[in-house]
Amino acid sequence: DTNPSTRVVEESVTRSVTYAHIFSDGTTGTGTLTIRVRDNTTLETFTLGTFNFTSTGNAASVEVSTTRYTIGRAGFTTGGAVSSLSVTNWVTATAATPITPISTSVSTPAFVVVVKDSAGNPVTAANAGSSTPVVTSSNSAVSSGGQCALDDGLDTTYSSSKNGIGYYNCNFTIVQTATSGSTATLTVAIDKPGSTTGEELTATYTVTVGGVPATEKVEFNKATYEQGEGITVTRSAVDASGNSVYDGAIAPALTFNKQIGGSAPGAAFYIGGKTSSNNSLGAATLFAPVTFGTFTATASGKVAGANATITATASVPAPVVPVVEAPAEKPTLTATLSGSRLFLSGTAVDGEGDIIIYVKRVGQTAWKERAKTLEVAAPGDFNGSIKAPRGNTVIRVKQEGTGQFSNQVLVLR
Repeated sequence: DTNPSTRVVEESVTRSVTYAHIFSDGTTGTGTLTIRVRDNTTLETFTLGTFNFTSTGNAASVEVSTTRYTIGRAGFTTGGAVSSLSVTNWVTATAATPITPISTSVSTPAFVVVVKDSAGNPVTAANAGSSTPVVTSSNSAVSSGGQCALDDGLDTTYSSSKNGIGYYNCNFTIVQTATSGSTATLTVAIDKPGSTTGEELTATYTVTVGGVPATEKVEFNKATYEQGEGITVTRSAVDASGNSVYDGAIAPALTFNKQIGGSAPGAAFYIGGKTSSNNSLGAATLFAPVTFGTFTATASGKVAGANATITATASVPAPVVPVVEAPAEKPTLTATLSGSRLFLSGTAVDGEGDIIIYVKRVGQTAWKERAKTLEVAAPGDFNGSIKAPRGNTVIRVKQEGTGQFSNQVLVLR
Protein backbone atom coordinates (compact mmCIF):
# COMPACT_ATOMS: atom_id res chain seq x y z
CA ASP A 1 0.00 0.00 0.00
CA THR A 2 1.38 3.42 -0.98
CA ASN A 3 -0.14 4.97 2.16
CA PRO A 4 0.43 2.58 5.05
CA SER A 5 -1.43 4.86 7.46
CA THR A 6 -4.69 4.26 5.53
CA ARG A 7 -5.35 0.73 4.29
CA VAL A 8 -8.48 -0.55 2.58
CA VAL A 9 -9.46 -4.19 2.30
CA GLU A 10 -12.44 -5.17 0.18
CA GLU A 11 -14.30 -8.46 -0.13
CA SER A 12 -17.07 -9.08 -2.67
CA VAL A 13 -18.21 -12.48 -1.48
CA THR A 14 -21.69 -12.62 0.00
CA ARG A 15 -21.59 -13.84 3.64
CA SER A 16 -23.98 -13.94 6.57
CA VAL A 17 -21.08 -13.46 9.02
CA THR A 18 -17.71 -11.86 8.39
CA TYR A 19 -14.80 -11.70 10.83
CA ALA A 20 -12.23 -8.89 10.73
CA HIS A 21 -8.78 -9.61 12.15
CA ILE A 22 -6.13 -6.98 12.82
CA PHE A 23 -2.47 -8.01 12.85
CA SER A 24 0.13 -5.63 14.21
CA ASP A 25 3.29 -5.04 12.21
CA GLY A 26 5.21 -4.43 15.46
CA THR A 27 4.79 -0.66 15.30
CA THR A 28 3.56 1.06 18.43
CA GLY A 29 0.46 3.18 17.88
CA THR A 30 -3.32 3.41 17.68
CA GLY A 31 -5.76 3.04 14.83
CA THR A 32 -9.39 2.98 13.82
CA LEU A 33 -11.17 0.17 11.97
CA THR A 34 -14.26 1.16 10.01
CA ILE A 35 -16.49 -1.57 8.55
CA ARG A 36 -18.83 -0.70 5.67
CA VAL A 37 -21.21 -2.77 3.56
CA ARG A 38 -22.46 -2.02 0.02
CA ASP A 39 -25.85 -2.91 -1.36
CA ASN A 40 -25.16 -4.43 -4.80
CA THR A 41 -28.60 -3.43 -6.03
CA THR A 42 -28.67 0.21 -5.06
CA LEU A 43 -24.86 0.54 -4.78
CA GLU A 44 -25.38 2.43 -1.53
CA THR A 45 -22.71 2.04 1.17
CA PHE A 46 -23.57 1.80 4.89
CA THR A 47 -21.18 2.06 7.88
CA LEU A 48 -21.73 -0.85 10.27
CA GLY A 49 -19.33 0.25 12.96
CA THR A 50 -16.12 1.94 13.92
CA PHE A 51 -13.62 0.31 16.32
CA ASN A 52 -10.50 1.77 17.88
CA PHE A 53 -7.45 -0.45 18.47
CA THR A 54 -3.95 -0.22 19.85
CA SER A 55 -0.91 -1.68 18.20
CA THR A 56 1.91 -2.64 20.53
CA GLY A 57 5.58 -2.64 19.73
CA ASN A 58 8.58 -4.43 21.11
CA ALA A 59 9.44 -4.32 24.81
CA ALA A 60 11.16 -1.09 25.77
CA SER A 61 11.15 -1.12 29.59
CA VAL A 62 10.66 -3.21 32.72
CA GLU A 63 9.38 -1.68 35.95
CA VAL A 64 8.03 -2.74 39.34
CA SER A 65 4.31 -1.98 39.39
CA THR A 66 3.32 -3.39 42.78
CA THR A 67 5.31 -3.79 46.01
CA ARG A 68 3.94 -6.02 48.76
CA TYR A 69 6.76 -7.71 50.67
CA THR A 70 10.41 -6.69 51.01
CA ILE A 71 11.52 -8.30 54.30
CA GLY A 72 12.21 -12.00 53.95
CA ARG A 73 13.00 -14.75 56.45
CA ALA A 74 16.23 -16.72 56.23
CA GLY A 75 15.65 -20.07 54.52
CA PHE A 76 12.26 -19.15 53.04
CA THR A 77 10.73 -17.91 49.80
CA THR A 78 8.47 -14.88 50.16
CA GLY A 79 5.43 -14.53 47.90
CA GLY A 80 4.16 -16.62 45.03
CA ALA A 81 5.18 -16.75 41.39
CA VAL A 82 1.81 -17.98 40.10
CA SER A 83 -0.02 -17.22 36.85
CA SER A 84 -3.60 -17.80 38.00
CA LEU A 85 -4.55 -15.66 41.00
CA SER A 86 -7.67 -16.03 43.11
CA VAL A 87 -8.79 -15.96 46.74
CA THR A 88 -7.52 -19.53 47.02
CA ASN A 89 -4.10 -19.47 48.72
CA TRP A 90 -4.15 -15.68 48.86
CA VAL A 91 -2.50 -14.25 51.97
CA THR A 92 -5.02 -14.13 54.80
CA ALA A 93 -4.78 -14.12 58.57
CA THR A 94 -8.45 -14.85 59.14
CA ALA A 95 -8.66 -18.43 57.95
CA ALA A 96 -8.44 -21.35 60.38
CA THR A 97 -5.11 -22.22 58.78
CA PRO A 98 -3.75 -18.84 57.64
CA ILE A 99 -1.81 -18.48 54.41
CA THR A 100 1.28 -16.37 55.11
CA PRO A 101 3.64 -14.67 52.64
CA ILE A 102 6.15 -17.49 53.29
CA SER A 103 3.69 -20.39 53.02
CA THR A 104 4.77 -22.90 50.39
CA SER A 105 1.34 -22.72 48.73
CA VAL A 106 0.96 -18.94 48.77
CA SER A 107 -0.16 -17.33 45.53
CA THR A 108 0.14 -13.65 46.54
CA PRO A 109 3.18 -12.23 44.71
CA ALA A 110 5.84 -10.41 46.73
CA PHE A 111 6.03 -7.91 43.89
CA VAL A 112 4.74 -7.46 40.37
CA VAL A 113 6.69 -6.22 37.34
CA VAL A 114 5.32 -4.99 34.05
CA VAL A 115 6.99 -5.00 30.64
CA LYS A 116 6.02 -2.08 28.37
CA ASP A 117 6.64 -0.89 24.85
CA SER A 118 7.81 2.63 24.02
CA ALA A 119 4.24 3.97 24.28
CA GLY A 120 3.70 2.48 27.74
CA ASN A 121 1.54 -0.41 26.58
CA PRO A 122 2.01 -3.71 28.46
CA VAL A 123 3.66 -6.36 26.27
CA THR A 124 4.84 -9.86 26.98
CA ALA A 125 8.50 -10.56 27.56
CA ALA A 126 8.32 -13.04 24.70
CA ASN A 127 8.45 -10.03 22.39
CA ALA A 128 12.00 -9.58 23.62
CA GLY A 129 13.03 -13.18 23.18
CA SER A 130 12.63 -14.17 26.86
CA SER A 131 9.77 -16.35 28.00
CA THR A 132 9.69 -14.72 31.47
CA PRO A 133 11.80 -12.17 33.31
CA VAL A 134 14.84 -13.56 35.13
CA VAL A 135 15.41 -12.50 38.77
CA THR A 136 19.01 -12.43 40.05
CA SER A 137 20.55 -11.18 43.30
CA SER A 138 23.40 -8.76 43.89
CA ASN A 139 24.38 -10.61 47.08
CA SER A 140 24.31 -14.41 47.05
CA ALA A 141 24.93 -14.43 50.82
CA VAL A 142 21.50 -12.84 51.27
CA SER A 143 19.27 -13.93 48.41
CA SER A 144 19.44 -16.51 45.65
CA GLY A 145 17.11 -14.41 43.49
CA GLY A 146 13.52 -15.25 42.61
CA GLN A 147 11.02 -16.31 39.99
CA CYS A 148 8.28 -14.65 37.95
CA ALA A 149 5.18 -16.00 36.20
CA LEU A 150 3.01 -14.27 33.60
CA ASP A 151 -0.26 -13.08 35.17
CA ASP A 152 -3.09 -14.63 33.15
CA GLY A 153 -5.43 -11.73 33.95
CA LEU A 154 -8.41 -13.98 34.62
CA ASP A 155 -9.26 -12.77 38.13
CA THR A 156 -10.82 -9.30 38.26
CA THR A 157 -9.95 -8.89 41.96
CA TYR A 158 -6.38 -10.14 42.24
CA SER A 159 -4.86 -10.02 38.76
CA SER A 160 -2.75 -7.01 37.80
CA SER A 161 -3.21 -7.75 34.11
CA LYS A 162 -6.47 -7.14 32.30
CA ASN A 163 -5.80 -9.48 29.40
CA GLY A 164 -2.93 -11.73 30.42
CA ILE A 165 -0.29 -9.53 28.79
CA GLY A 166 2.72 -7.79 30.28
CA TYR A 167 2.41 -8.34 34.06
CA TYR A 168 4.50 -10.86 35.99
CA ASN A 169 3.95 -12.11 39.53
CA CYS A 170 7.28 -12.57 41.33
CA ASN A 171 8.76 -13.95 44.54
CA PHE A 172 12.19 -13.90 46.16
CA THR A 173 14.20 -16.32 48.28
CA ILE A 174 16.41 -15.56 51.29
CA VAL A 175 19.23 -18.06 51.86
CA GLN A 176 19.36 -20.07 55.08
CA THR A 177 22.52 -18.40 56.41
CA ALA A 178 21.46 -14.79 55.79
CA THR A 179 21.69 -12.52 58.83
CA SER A 180 19.13 -10.03 60.11
CA GLY A 181 19.41 -6.58 58.56
CA SER A 182 21.43 -7.65 55.52
CA THR A 183 20.19 -6.52 52.11
CA ALA A 184 20.32 -7.53 48.48
CA THR A 185 19.26 -5.86 45.26
CA LEU A 186 17.27 -8.06 42.94
CA THR A 187 17.54 -7.39 39.22
CA VAL A 188 14.58 -8.35 37.05
CA ALA A 189 15.76 -8.65 33.44
CA ILE A 190 14.57 -9.54 29.94
CA ASP A 191 16.49 -9.54 26.67
CA LYS A 192 16.47 -6.19 24.86
CA PRO A 193 14.81 -6.58 21.44
CA GLY A 194 17.18 -6.24 18.52
CA SER A 195 20.32 -6.29 20.66
CA THR A 196 23.24 -8.27 19.22
CA THR A 197 25.45 -7.75 22.28
CA GLY A 198 23.28 -9.35 24.96
CA GLU A 199 21.80 -6.11 26.29
CA GLU A 200 18.92 -6.38 28.74
CA LEU A 201 15.98 -4.32 29.98
CA THR A 202 15.99 -4.33 33.78
CA ALA A 203 14.26 -3.19 36.96
CA THR A 204 15.55 -3.49 40.52
CA TYR A 205 13.92 -4.49 43.81
CA THR A 206 15.63 -4.27 47.20
CA VAL A 207 15.00 -6.93 49.85
CA THR A 208 16.19 -7.26 53.44
CA VAL A 209 16.31 -9.98 56.07
CA GLY A 210 14.22 -9.99 59.25
CA GLY A 211 14.04 -12.45 62.11
CA VAL A 212 11.24 -13.67 64.37
CA PRO A 213 9.60 -11.28 66.86
CA ALA A 214 11.70 -10.62 69.96
CA THR A 215 10.08 -7.42 71.22
CA GLU A 216 6.58 -6.27 70.33
CA LYS A 217 4.72 -3.04 71.05
CA VAL A 218 1.14 -1.85 70.97
CA GLU A 219 0.57 1.87 70.40
CA PHE A 220 -2.39 4.19 70.00
CA ASN A 221 -2.09 7.09 67.59
CA LYS A 222 -3.18 9.55 70.30
CA ALA A 223 -3.07 9.79 74.08
CA THR A 224 -6.62 11.09 74.47
CA TYR A 225 -9.81 10.76 72.45
CA GLU A 226 -13.29 12.17 72.37
CA GLN A 227 -16.15 9.76 73.00
CA GLY A 228 -16.57 7.55 69.92
CA GLU A 229 -13.67 9.18 68.07
CA GLY A 230 -11.90 7.03 65.49
CA ILE A 231 -8.73 5.44 66.82
CA THR A 232 -5.81 3.61 65.26
CA VAL A 233 -3.88 1.00 67.22
CA THR A 234 -0.63 -0.27 65.75
CA ARG A 235 1.30 -3.41 66.62
CA SER A 236 5.01 -3.41 65.79
CA ALA A 237 7.82 -5.89 66.27
CA VAL A 238 11.58 -6.14 66.00
CA ASP A 239 13.81 -9.19 66.05
CA ALA A 240 16.66 -9.92 68.45
CA SER A 241 18.94 -7.61 66.42
CA GLY A 242 16.50 -4.70 66.64
CA ASN A 243 15.48 -4.96 62.96
CA SER A 244 11.91 -5.20 61.68
CA VAL A 245 10.63 -8.76 61.70
CA TYR A 246 10.09 -10.63 58.43
CA ASP A 247 6.95 -9.97 56.40
CA GLY A 248 4.36 -12.51 57.45
CA ALA A 249 5.36 -12.91 61.10
CA ILE A 250 2.21 -13.30 63.20
CA ALA A 251 1.01 -10.25 65.14
CA PRO A 252 -1.01 -11.13 68.27
CA ALA A 253 -4.70 -10.42 68.73
CA LEU A 254 -5.80 -7.47 70.87
CA THR A 255 -8.32 -7.23 73.68
CA PHE A 256 -9.70 -4.11 75.38
CA ASN A 257 -10.75 -3.58 78.98
CA LYS A 258 -13.65 -1.36 77.89
CA GLN A 259 -16.19 -1.71 75.14
CA ILE A 260 -14.98 -0.01 71.97
CA GLY A 261 -16.72 0.69 68.71
CA GLY A 262 -15.87 -1.89 66.05
CA SER A 263 -14.25 -5.27 66.52
CA ALA A 264 -10.99 -5.72 68.38
CA PRO A 265 -8.23 -6.60 65.87
CA GLY A 266 -7.49 -10.29 65.75
CA ALA A 267 -4.23 -12.01 64.84
CA ALA A 268 -2.65 -10.47 61.75
CA PHE A 269 0.66 -10.31 59.87
CA TYR A 270 3.51 -7.90 60.36
CA ILE A 271 4.37 -6.22 57.07
CA GLY A 272 7.32 -3.86 57.24
CA GLY A 273 7.47 -4.57 60.96
CA LYS A 274 3.98 -3.21 61.65
CA THR A 275 0.30 -3.94 61.37
CA SER A 276 -2.40 -1.33 61.86
CA SER A 277 -6.10 -1.35 62.70
CA ASN A 278 -6.70 0.93 59.71
CA ASN A 279 -8.27 -0.76 56.74
CA SER A 280 -6.96 -0.58 53.18
CA LEU A 281 -8.74 2.72 52.57
CA GLY A 282 -7.11 4.33 55.58
CA ALA A 283 -10.40 4.79 57.44
CA ALA A 284 -10.53 4.07 61.17
CA THR A 285 -12.24 0.77 62.00
CA LEU A 286 -12.08 1.23 65.77
CA PHE A 287 -13.72 3.88 67.90
CA ALA A 288 -13.00 5.11 71.41
CA PRO A 289 -15.27 4.05 74.29
CA VAL A 290 -18.21 6.24 75.22
CA THR A 291 -17.40 5.89 78.91
CA PHE A 292 -14.95 8.34 80.43
CA GLY A 293 -11.57 7.36 81.82
CA THR A 294 -8.58 5.25 80.86
CA PHE A 295 -8.85 2.28 78.49
CA THR A 296 -6.20 -0.30 77.65
CA ALA A 297 -5.38 -2.54 74.69
CA THR A 298 -3.65 -5.79 75.64
CA ALA A 299 -1.87 -8.51 73.67
CA SER A 300 0.18 -11.58 74.48
CA GLY A 301 3.52 -11.01 72.80
CA LYS A 302 7.25 -10.86 73.32
CA VAL A 303 9.58 -8.55 75.23
CA ALA A 304 13.33 -9.21 75.00
CA GLY A 305 12.58 -12.67 73.64
CA ALA A 306 10.37 -13.74 76.55
CA ASN A 307 6.61 -14.19 76.61
CA ALA A 308 4.99 -11.07 78.03
CA THR A 309 1.79 -9.09 78.23
CA ILE A 310 2.09 -5.92 76.17
CA THR A 311 -0.26 -3.02 76.62
CA ALA A 312 -1.10 0.45 75.39
CA THR A 313 -3.18 2.97 77.31
CA ALA A 314 -5.22 5.98 76.26
CA SER A 315 -8.09 7.86 77.82
CA VAL A 316 -11.40 9.57 77.18
CA PRO A 317 -11.29 12.60 79.51
CA ALA A 318 -14.51 13.76 81.13
CA PRO A 319 -15.55 17.17 79.84
CA VAL A 320 -14.27 20.07 81.90
CA VAL A 321 -17.13 21.91 83.59
CA PRO A 322 -16.28 25.62 83.61
CA VAL A 323 -16.03 27.10 87.07
CA VAL A 324 -18.47 29.96 87.48
CA GLU A 325 -17.29 32.35 90.15
CA ALA A 326 -19.96 33.61 92.48
CA PRO A 327 -20.54 37.33 92.08
CA ALA A 328 -18.80 39.44 94.66
CA GLU A 329 -20.91 40.32 97.68
CA LYS A 330 -22.33 43.80 97.63
CA PRO A 331 -21.72 46.04 100.61
CA THR A 332 -24.70 47.25 102.66
CA LEU A 333 -25.14 50.83 103.90
CA THR A 334 -26.98 52.55 106.73
CA ALA A 335 -26.79 56.38 107.09
CA THR A 336 -27.84 58.38 110.16
CA LEU A 337 -27.86 62.20 110.22
CA SER A 338 -26.87 63.80 113.53
CA GLY A 339 -26.34 67.54 113.53
CA SER A 340 -23.68 68.41 110.99
CA ARG A 341 -22.33 64.87 110.79
CA LEU A 342 -23.56 61.94 108.72
CA PHE A 343 -22.74 58.61 110.34
CA LEU A 344 -22.25 55.65 107.99
CA SER A 345 -22.14 51.95 108.83
CA GLY A 346 -22.64 48.63 107.08
CA THR A 347 -21.12 45.36 105.98
CA ALA A 348 -18.58 44.51 103.26
CA VAL A 349 -16.12 41.74 102.31
CA ASP A 350 -13.22 41.44 104.72
CA GLY A 351 -9.87 41.84 102.97
CA GLU A 352 -11.25 43.43 99.79
CA GLY A 353 -10.21 47.02 100.43
CA ASP A 354 -11.64 50.24 101.87
CA ILE A 355 -15.08 51.74 101.44
CA ILE A 356 -15.33 54.64 98.98
CA ILE A 357 -18.16 57.13 99.53
CA TYR A 358 -20.24 58.72 96.72
CA VAL A 359 -22.90 61.43 97.03
CA LYS A 360 -25.17 63.33 94.65
CA ARG A 361 -27.91 65.90 95.05
CA VAL A 362 -31.47 64.78 94.55
CA GLY A 363 -32.49 65.48 90.95
CA GLN A 364 -28.93 65.34 89.59
CA THR A 365 -27.24 62.45 87.80
CA ALA A 366 -23.55 63.00 88.58
CA TRP A 367 -22.05 61.22 91.56
CA LYS A 368 -19.17 62.82 93.43
CA GLU A 369 -16.53 60.76 95.16
CA ARG A 370 -15.54 61.88 98.67
CA ALA A 371 -11.86 61.93 99.53
CA LYS A 372 -12.41 60.13 102.80
CA THR A 373 -12.59 56.34 102.84
CA LEU A 374 -13.64 53.94 105.58
CA GLU A 375 -11.75 50.85 106.66
CA VAL A 376 -13.45 47.49 106.73
CA ALA A 377 -12.78 45.68 109.99
CA ALA A 378 -13.06 41.93 110.60
CA PRO A 379 -15.33 40.16 110.06
CA GLY A 380 -16.55 42.71 107.50
CA ASP A 381 -18.03 45.76 109.23
CA PHE A 382 -17.32 49.42 108.63
CA ASN A 383 -18.19 52.53 110.58
CA GLY A 384 -17.40 56.22 110.21
CA SER A 385 -18.75 59.67 109.59
CA ILE A 386 -18.45 62.51 107.16
CA LYS A 387 -19.56 66.13 107.19
CA ALA A 388 -23.20 66.12 106.26
CA PRO A 389 -23.81 67.43 102.74
CA ARG A 390 -26.16 70.39 102.24
CA GLY A 391 -29.61 69.83 100.94
CA ASN A 392 -31.36 66.61 100.12
CA THR A 393 -28.82 64.06 98.88
CA VAL A 394 -28.43 60.43 97.92
CA ILE A 395 -25.44 58.47 99.24
CA ARG A 396 -23.92 55.12 98.35
CA VAL A 397 -20.58 53.36 98.89
CA LYS A 398 -18.33 51.06 96.85
CA GLN A 399 -15.72 48.60 98.07
CA GLU A 400 -12.35 48.97 96.32
CA GLY A 401 -11.53 45.27 95.83
CA THR A 402 -14.90 44.02 94.57
CA GLY A 403 -16.04 47.11 92.69
CA GLN A 404 -19.55 46.44 93.98
CA PHE A 405 -21.84 49.34 94.95
CA SER A 406 -24.13 49.27 97.95
CA ASN A 407 -27.75 50.21 98.22
CA GLN A 408 -28.58 53.93 97.96
CA VAL A 409 -29.74 55.90 101.00
CA LEU A 410 -31.75 59.16 100.81
CA VAL A 411 -30.67 61.82 103.29
CA LEU A 412 -33.18 64.67 103.79
CA ARG A 413 -31.91 67.91 105.20
